Amino acid sequence: MFGKRTGATLGIIAATTFALSTLTANPAAASGQSAAAGQAGVPSCVDYWVWTYRTAKHVTIANNCRYRVRIKVVIAWGPDSPCMTIAAKGRVSWRWARGHQRFDGLRKC
Repeated sequence: MFGKRTGATLGIIAATTFALSTLTANPAAASGQSAAAGQAGVPSCVDYWVWTYRTAKHVTIANNCRYRVRIKVVIAWGPDSPCMTIAAKGRVSWRWARGHQRFDGLRKC
């Protein structure tokens, strides 16, 4: 079960979902950044975690709703993701180049 955008939840996901070899050696660099800001029309049952790797940034979106949702990842100073349909209780990921590009939130499509 997922909590609401917490560091403890991030540790569980990192240990069970992602290969430990893909995480950086610095735990602070691999820590998740999450916030409710920038979530235009996104239901509260949708959670996300932002990861920073050596060469890329990555967001994982978990749909904890009982219905499917259509979500778009908004990136400042870079291209946004296409609209993605996430099944009920499903997950998707999006990755973009590390650098001056910044995760600006999620938007409902």
